[in-house]
Amino acid sequence: MENENFFTTQEIAELLGVSPSSIQRWADSGKLKCHVTEGGHRKFSRTHLSDFATTYNISMKFLDTTQLRSSFREENNYTPIAAAR
Repeated sequence: MENENFFTTQEIAELLGVSPSSIQRWADSGKLKCHVTEGGHRKFSRTHLSDFATTYNISMKFLDTTQLRSSFREENNYTPIAAAR
C-alpha cells in the first residue's frame, strides 16, 4: 500500500465521467473497493479501479496513461468514460 498512488473520490468521478456521489455509493455498497483514511476519506488504488473496471466491463484507457493525475502526483491528462449503470 505504501508504494501505490491513491486517487480521491473527486478524481475517480472525473475519470469515469460520473458524479462524486455515484463513486461514494459504489464504494459504500462494496462495488468499488477503497481504503478509508482515519479522517474518513475514501482513497482508491489502481488495483481497486482495475478490479471495478474488469467486473463491470469498463474500458481501462484512463488507467493506461502515464500522465494520470493522482493525489500524490500533479499530472492532468485523463479520458472520461461511461460508467456501468
